[in-house]
Amino acid sequence: MTRVSRRGFTLIEIMVALTVLAIVVSFIYQVLLNSVRGQDMVRDGLRAPKVQNAILGQIFRDFRYLYWDDFSGNTGFVGKNRDIAGMEADWIDFVTSRPSRTSHFQDEMARDNIPSPLTEVGYALRQNDDNPDWLELWRREDWFVDDNPVKGGKYSLVYDRITKFSLLYFPIPEENYDSKGQEEWDTRVKNQ
Repeated sequence: MTRVSRRGFTLIEIMVALTVLAIVVSFIYQVLLNSVRGQDMVRDGLRAPKVQNAILGQIFRDFRYLYWDDFSGNTGFVGKNRDIAGMEADWIDFVTSRPSRTSHFQDEMARDNIPSPLTEVGYALRQNDDNPDWLELWRREDWFVDDNPVKGGKYSLVYDRITKFSLLYFPIPEENYDSKGQEEWDTRVKNQ
């Protein structure tokens, strides 16, 4: 009769195998994580110019029809320099003759699709609730221009992943031209 030896793995052999397996799994995890991060960076890098152009296009369309005249106390245009959590987050309010897109004066007028002759518009930022490294850009619009056209209205989210929003203001070149620009502009303080 022959004796068959039943020899198993020792505890040390099992521990070495598990350690090697953990190192391999950790390496694979890091490679996959870096690949996903790289893919996100490339996607954001390709998407950023499109998003920037769309946001700037919307702001420029509002500026194109900027209305400046005949406001009590010269309250027609206000731009303020502001920081939120160390990020540049300027805000701006003005009046435009571009028809209102989001707000209406009364329900009957909304049903009849009557455009507003003048619209209060503003752009402001606030910190993103989901990621403190980002800001959210909001557009304010009010169908009816009142005595204080830089307040009130309805806010709508433009984009929720902004890292910086900084504006500079330049006077008319013939009048005290400043090549560096100004960080704030308020027609309530000085008639600019």
